[in-house]
Amino acid sequence: MSDESTTPDLVGLMRRGFEAISTGDLDEALRFLTHDAVVDMTRTIGVVVQGRDALRAFQKDWLAGYDEVAYTAEEIVDAGNGVAFVRVLQTARPKGTAGYLTQREPNVLITEDGRVVRMIIYPESELDEARAAAERLAEERADG
Repeated sequence: MSDESTTPDLVGLMRRGFEAISTGDLDEALRFLTHDAVVDMTRTIGVVVQGRDALRAFQKDWLAGYDEVAYTAEEIVDAGNGVAFVRVLQTARPKGTAGYLTQREPNVLITEDGRVVRMIIYPESELDEARAAAERLAEERADG
């Protein structure tokens, strides 16, 4: 992966964004996205959500099913040229239960001017594919 990044402190940006969503601060979490940002979850739950308003509504609906939710960025890699790879651990306790669910999802994020324009969420089984996609996108952005 490239050592150069066009986004200052991309790792810090990713960490702050995931911390905000973990605390339920949707306003702060959405601050890290462009107005028309796209979150592509076709590989995991079969949907693509575009725009801050739609993302806010989606996240509120998602969080409504849980008494507790935490997103932990277990690994953040600045792939260069505004592209990041993030391996996320989601831990959640469904409403009315004592048990917790966990899932890991590799994410590829594309940023411009310090904000996420596109986020692609992969299932854990596609970890290597997600890493390769981040590397490829970083290279393509360097060439283009």
